[in-house]
Formats: sequence, C-alpha cells, structure tokens
Amino acid sequence: MKRSNSPEAGFIDPSGANTEAIRDLAEDVLDQLLGQLETAEDRSPLPDESTAPTGTIPELPRSQNDLLDDLETIVAGSMNPAHPGYIGHMDTMPTTVSVLGDWVTSSHRRSTTIC
Repeated sequence: MKRSNSPEAGFIDPSGANTEAIRDLAEDVLDQLLGQLETAEDRSPLPDESTAPTGTIPELPRSQNDLLDDLETIVAGSMNPAHPGYIGHMDTMPTTVSVLGDWVTSSHRRSTTIC
C-alpha cells in the first residue's frame, strides 16, 4: 500500500500536519472504549462466539466509521474483564495507566544492545 493512499490519520506526520485527524480518531476510539467499559456489566464476561472481522487488506483506505464498526465487533467477541462477575486468574482488568503505557510504548521504540 502506498503511504500516499493511506487515510489522513493512517500515520502520524512528523511535521504535525495531520494532528487534528489523529486527535479526532483517538477521541472516537476513546469514546467508544469508555462507552463499552461503562456498560461492561450489561455484557457477559465471556464472549458468545468469535466475531473477528474477516477479509483481505484493502487497496483503498476504509472510512473511520468502518474501522470503529470493526472495533465494536471485535470487542463484542472478546472477553469482558470489566464485568463484575469476571473471574480471571491470569487475565485481570487493565489499569488506566497500563492502557496509556501500551499506547506510549506502541508509538515509541527503544533500541537495545545485547552484550
């Protein structure tokens, strides 16, 4: 896929030219995530079935709404550790700091030297 064919928020422009598009996407994802967590007790702690979207890598960008719809589908088919009845010995509910830490970690890489 050519980068020039990617959606405006597909990559973070180092010059900051698409900051508003990135912010809009991040806010939409955060709003959706918070909405899912606020209603966690209304969903089962375990998914009924896997609902992962299938398909191929598209040639052209998909709309932000399509991506958010897929995210909703993925969450619906995932475990729900925020449910009050969820009992997880290995998979606990993530803390806010760990979610934010994952976000920072995924956007920055640190090289290490193995001696």
